[in-house]
Amino acid sequence: MLQETILGYVHGVIRGVLRRLVFALVGALLASFGIVCILLGLVKFLTLLVPEWMAWTIIGSHALLIGVLVVIVSMPRRR
Repeated sequence: MLQETILGYVHGVIRGVLRRLVFALVGALLASFGIVCILLGLVKFLTLLVPEWMAWTIIGSHALLIGVLVVIVSMPRRR
């Protein structure tokens, strides 16, 4: 009886964690796809104004800076 209760609870916790993990992965995949589409559109637009290599360099450097900023902000803070 006690073992069934404990196993049911553990099963629920594991199922909840897996569900959250799947939602987080799907969300990250969709966000990454959206960011790639936006960046490709920006490169297409910038090639009207500057050479293609310069457009890729500008967009790549901005994406790098935003990525580094996100990593730094998401790091745990020490006290």
